Amino acid sequence: MKKDVLLYTGGEDFAEIINGGGYFVDKTAYLKELLITDAIKNSLFIRPRRFGKTLNLDMIRQFCRLNYQNPGDKSYQQKLFVDNGRNLAVAGDDYKEFREKIMGEFPVISISFKTVEGTCFQQAVSQLIYKVGLLYDEFVFLTESSKQDSSGIENFKKINDFCKNKKDELYEPQNLTKAISILGTAIPQIASMLYKEYGRKVIVIIDEYDVPLQKAVIAKEPYYDDMLSIIRTLSGNI
Repeated sequence: MKKDVLLYTGGEDFAEIINGGGYFVDKTAYLKELLITDAIKNSLFIRPRRFGKTLNLDMIRQFCRLNYQNPGDKSYQQKLFVDNGRNLAVAGDDYKEFREKIMGEFPVISISFKTVEGTCFQQAVSQLIYKVGLLYDEFVFLTESSKQDSSGIENFKKINDFCKNKKDELYEPQNLTKAISILGTAIPQIASMLYKEYGRKVIVIIDEYDVPLQKAVIAKEPYYDDMLSIIRTLSGNI
């Protein structure tokens, strides 16, 4: 008896759709086009709304992401992309060399600004800091590594502590200034530590990067120029 195919609406988790038997328009062939060349340093996805950008970014994340505890173990990707009975393009024999080179080989930093908004600038920055704090929690294991220098570990812990304990106190000017500074350097710092740890290029994925700008325009106290400065600095430092 043929298994029913489920239709996920608004699904953004690649693994959930594949493992759950959901209907998926196979775009895995695009992975090779996107990732096989070193010529492309930055890629901008500008498809219309609801065209699956977030799902595609999650597909990229899950295909590339290194097993941090056991580098070289690609069993997760092998099961998700190859041994799933879905006959995805990237599972084909003609993609074997590509899989060996790219699949499960890179540290990945992934962050989404989808829910970042506020009635004023301080509230929006607070939400950005919260998002950054989640990244620091994800990579806190780096502070236990002998490959990292003591100054880097100390700075990591200070930023992580600020994100946890000061994100709701940005009404104080010194905290707001510190938060803005952190937003410009946080991702590069984590990327630098990941490179030092694994000696591999780091993939950075930023989803819904324009949402904070859209919300800044329609806020009760508009703050577009201030938010634009943050987004420019953040993206320019990567």
